[in-house]
Amino acid sequence: MLVSTNLFLQVLPLVFIIGGAITGLCGFIIYASNTRVDVGFNRSNPQISDSMDMMNPSVNKIRVLNQKYEPMPELAAALDVVRKN
Repeated sequence: MLVSTNLFLQVLPLVFIIGGAITGLCGFIIYASNTRVDVGFNRSNPQISDSMDMMNPSVNKIRVLNQKYEPMPELAAALDVVRKN
């Protein structure tokens, strides 16, 4: 039984919008997993916790409002002990 394509023309915009949204979502997941420091899918990139300097903290956020990151000597000392063992 043949179905006429004229019956389903009103569904095409919905299919294209949903398809574009799914394609964009998959693209963003791939982009985030390769570039973000807090996403751990890519094992070749070192984790930020391996190389962070606790005495000179850096900001890894897109937007920072009234936040100051103070040095944490206690945590730096604890990380040095853990890294030596």
